Amino acid sequence: MSLAREEPLTPIDAAVLAVRWAVREGASEAEAYALHVRGYRATARAGRLETLESVDDAGLALRVAVGRRVGFAYVTSLVRERIREAARRAVAVAKASREDPFWRGLPAPSRSYPEPEGIFEPSVANASPSVVVERVRESIEEARDAGATLVAGSSAALRIERAIASTSGVYRIDVGTHAYTASAVSMETEGGGRTPAIYEYASSRTSVPSGAEVTRRAIERARLCRRRVRVDSPRRMSVVLTAHSLASLFPYTVGYALRGDNAVRGRSPYAGREGEQVASEALTIVDDGVLRGGDNTWRFDGEGVAMARKVLV
Repeated sequence: MSLAREEPLTPIDAAVLAVRWAVREGASEAEAYALHVRGYRATARAGRLETLESVDDAGLALRVAVGRRVGFAYVTSLVRERIREAARRAVAVAKASREDPFWRGLPAPSRSYPEPEGIFEPSVANASPSVVVERVRESIEEARDAGATLVAGSSAALRIERAIASTSGVYRIDVGTHAYTASAVSMETEGGGRTPAIYEYASSRTSVPSGAEVTRRAIERARLCRRRVRVDSPRRMSVVLTAHSLASLFPYTVGYALRGDNAVRGRSPYAGREGEQVASEALTIVDDGVLRGGDNTWRFDGEGVAMARKVLV
């Protein structure tokens, strides 16, 4: 006799159950964030199409408080037993933890939520496997025609459903799409060696980016790596960072210091300096959670708070 496989819950049903079970286990507050991602992904290695995958990933994060003691648990499934297990674990962790002096309780629902544009496209949500395979083939052909090697390439089209529920009254559902194409290429140098693998990436909420275009950009950068520049003596020089380079540095420098939790805990050099000049007047840093078609544009964040445009610097 075979046992029937338990069907996963929808993200919002899973979030609500997680909160209810956490309260039954002894939590005074609980917040559950659930995610379900479906779609297709294709990959290439060494200039050859390698895999085509059906993506069906889900997870649930549960944060609870017992008084001012906080606990957390995460499961990679939306089936009932795993969610019940997460509730038990999160509450057990909270009960075994010390009180958090910074805990102020879970956030209440926002007064209103935005309706950002360009975050869902039916053609991406319903894209066939052949669409992502074709993008990878475009990358392979573009690299071959330019005399380069496609070290690695990938493309995906995904439908994302996210939901959050909490004891403070947050109850929200969001659905969006996300697609990307990535290429890493290498070329021969003048001395007979090879350049490093040069990586390029493009993403979109409303279409699957062209493999040829992404690979073409990677090839342009790889050609720059073939050039040798000789400096006869040490001297002070200006360095111009591309957007690609700056984006890699930003999260670990200024971006980390601008996080709200670090400001509250006194870990940020910007804490308490609102209104002061902290950088060049030529620099403006914006956290825009409602940017049209932005990669991280949604109606609400991971705590159920309405997304908004915030000028940080």
